[in-house]
Amino acid sequence: MDLGDNCPEQHAAGRTQPQKLIPGSALRHLAYSPYGYLSIFQAVLGFNGGRQDPVTGCYLLGNGRRAFNPSLMRFISPDSMSPFAAGGLNSYAYCLGDPVNREDPSGYFSLFKPISRLFRYFFPKKKPTTSGTLQRAIVVETEVITKTYSDIPSDTKIKVVKSLKSVPDGYVLRMVHGTQKKHVQSLLSGLDPGYAKNGSYGAHVYGTTNIDAASNYTGQDGSIVGFYVHESESWVRGKDYWYVHKNAIAIDKSAYHKVHVSEEVVFPFLISKTLKVRWG
Repeated sequence: MDLGDNCPEQHAAGRTQPQKLIPGSALRHLAYSPYGYLSIFQAVLGFNGGRQDPVTGCYLLGNGRRAFNPSLMRFISPDSMSPFAAGGLNSYAYCLGDPVNREDPSGYFSLFKPISRLFRYFFPKKKPTTSGTLQRAIVVETEVITKTYSDIPSDTKIKVVKSLKSVPDGYVLRMVHGTQKKHVQSLLSGLDPGYAKNGSYGAHVYGTTNIDAASNYTGQDGSIVGFYVHESESWVRGKDYWYVHKNAIAIDKSAYHKVHVSEEVVFPFLISKTLKVRWG
């Protein structure tokens, strides 16, 4: 931003008497006018701890929001909060005409100096990154919910194994299904719409993640089989399946082809797998 010659005294002083405080040198006292004017330009922190612009000699308050000219004892742009808000009647005035007891770190409205110190403590200036802007990272997290069984009664008609031999790689257990012996071979060949029972919740194949609930449908000679879905397949609640109650899951006919059925069961159940995106 080119401010031209709004600060002529500062320009002249900066050209004729450039000085810099050197670390380790003797302590120097710098005398400012009440409005922060100093006849000798310096490169370190200036009036009220602000940093003086080396080109214009002005102080860019509020992270550059408004420029204050200590030579003219005023801002060089009007206050958007004037004349009827906290900025006061004079939209160009600095600290309501009382720079000794007040300061204006935001460039919007002045505060008594003890309050202003608290303002700076709780709202420090942002430190830019090497690119000049604050960078935020997008973090993608996967939330996985599973369910497993460790102690299954010995009389439960289920074949629990440590590794699958009859199921291709990449398939995960989604639910189990209790059935009578006469239906086992049909199920192992794949879910068939003709097998779907027209129950209270419609003609669907049902599964569950509750072993006890599945056992209720095995009869005397039946067994519990596992329903597996490949981990890369979409398996969307409300589209591919839905809960008719907590122990019964209906599978939609359009999703039958995704299900691989096996007499071997390897826990855990994969209940859900959700990607969550947030700002880091």
